[in-house]
Amino acid sequence: MANLINDNDTLKKYVPNTLKAVAGELSLFDKIQYHLLQAEQWLTDTFVSSDTMSRIRTYSDSTPLLHYCRIITAAEAMLHAVPQLDLILTPNGVLQSGTHGHASHRQHSQ
Repeated sequence: MANLINDNDTLKKYVPNTLKAVAGELSLFDKIQYHLLQAEQWLTDTFVSSDTMSRIRTYSDSTPLLHYCRIITAAEAMLHAVPQLDLILTPNGVLQSGTHGHASHRQHSQ
């Protein structure tokens, strides 16, 4: 079954300025896919019927209603996913913490 947001490219349209994934790292979509599904279910339970959501999923990308449902879904998913993404808010923006083969906090700060 298709969802409102099905891939990383679509997600990045609704979550601008995200960190770039490096080789071997999961995409943002893969990291928050569970939250996207939960957010879409919340949108369906709270605002639209299942039948209406099924129709919205089939709309073309230029349809305003699909666009706004994707905005809501991405925002709700990020609300719940951010605490699990290991991010640090700095004066210069958001930084992913932990090294996991990436530059350290000190290296990013410089």
